[in-house]
Amino acid sequence: MNGHTPTVTVGELPASKKVHKPGQLHLDLRVPMREISVRPSVGGPPVTV
Repeated sequence: MNGHTPTVTVGELPASKKVHKPGQLHLDLRVPMREISVRPSVGGPPVTV
């Protein structure tokens, strides 16, 4: 290891938001994901990861 202690980011991130998508087999389950605005000035669709 390099001696660096990893950190966890909490709270808001720029140009993204947390979303919950329904499960495909079990619609009552919601899967947390992040929706990232790639080019909001152009009006392009966000990327969900």
